[in-house]
Amino acid sequence: MIEIVAAFGIVVGGMVAASSGLGTRRPPAPPAPVESDPRDPIVLDVDLPCPWCLAPTTEADRRCPSCGQRFG
Repeated sequence: MIEIVAAFGIVVGGMVAASSGLGTRRPPAPPAPVESDPRDPIVLDVDLPCPWCLAPTTEADRRCPSCGQRFG
């Protein structure tokens, strides 16, 4: 008789756990997008691609350091 009560308790406990979502994981929320602040200073020394060879350049470059094409 005790075995039947114990088995019944285990079955009911499992059903309660399954119906409550115990053990299920939700994927993490994606990170919030970072919005730029219009008051941030403009950085001019950033890498820009060369329009001819797509090599990284800076705003101060007069020629592409990779292919030698003249800018402007």
